[in-house]
Amino acid sequence: MTLPLIVPADGAPLTTDPNFQWTRVVGALDYRLLVSKAPSFSPYYDYVSTDYVSFSPFTYGTSGQQDAYPNGTYYWKVEARDHGGTVIVTSVARSFTKGMTLPLIAPTNGTRLTTDPTYMWNRVVGARDYHLLVSKESDFSPLYDYVSTDYVSFTPYDAGQQTAYAAGVYYWKVEARDDVGTVIVTSDAWTFTIGTGGYLYLPIITR
Repeated sequence: MTLPLIVPADGAPLTTDPNFQWTRVVGALDYRLLVSKAPSFSPYYDYVSTDYVSFSPFTYGTSGQQDAYPNGTYYWKVEARDHGGTVIVTSVARSFTKGMTLPLIAPTNGTRLTTDPTYMWNRVVGARDYHLLVSKESDFSPLYDYVSTDYVSFTPYDAGQQTAYAAGVYYWKVEARDDVGTVIVTSDAWTFTIGTGGYLYLPIITR
């Protein structure tokens, strides 16, 4: 017999980290979950020994950031072992593909501002740095602003000027890149508007 797996289904597309589940086997003391980016399972990407029949990965010390697996295709299987550590049954291998988008925070999509924006986005596991792309065109050509940073926020600044951005509509998105500069995940494109027409309007206060 083979050890029956439950989820994720073989070939499943996921937008979040998987919750691995399998069926309990009579005579098993514990289970070994093996995860790899290679169908040969060499090397392992994740390895867990547990007496439970489910496992949800997480990243230590990353409050507010729950994703432990970067985008990509993964292979997984489970071994059941007895009290002597002998493998008594193994599952077939399954695969899944994670394809999340990078979550943006602010400025919210379609918002109207009276000052320069403060860009904010979520941290992504596996990212070395982030590339913020800003344009006045929806196809991002040409770019109006471009920033590479290892932070997850950015406020534009133009020395000697009160504001760095003129009034108008802007499109923005963020790319996360790994240690070799490969884009591992990209956000959706959001827009915001500064001012109305060609001017920034301030309220008139009377006493």
